Amino acid sequence: MEAHPPARKPRISILINCGFLEYEQNEVAIRMMQLFCRQNGYPIGSILMLGSGEAILGTPFKYIATRKIRQLAQSIASGRYRTLTGTMPLTKTLFRMAAEIYWTRYGKRFGTSKRQMQILEIEKHIFQ
Repeated sequence: MEAHPPARKPRISILINCGFLEYEQNEVAIRMMQLFCRQNGYPIGSILMLGSGEAILGTPFKYIATRKIRQLAQSIASGRYRTLTGTMPLTKTLFRMAAEIYWTRYGKRFGTSKRQMQILEIEKHIFQ
């Protein structure tokens, strides 16, 4: 989009999700996209920042992500652009506990122990 921009530059809307509970963790990436758009003449549309990563989709809180995505689509379709946010309504401690259980079970499916996942060079051990 920078090297070969289209003749008619589209409005850029952003949906971003991070693996942290706090949707604010997406703000640096959003600022990077806004800078790119500003420098290259692309107008910004709506923005949706989700927290909780993919975990939100496998919980009773999926409705939060679904509702926010619908709101994003409606704001784009109507031309009333806005910034939306959403995350699971959990404490940080509860989120960390749930994430640890999730990733430990996920690792077991692939023969990786919790201890192995705690090694900083896990990729080297798995992909050798």
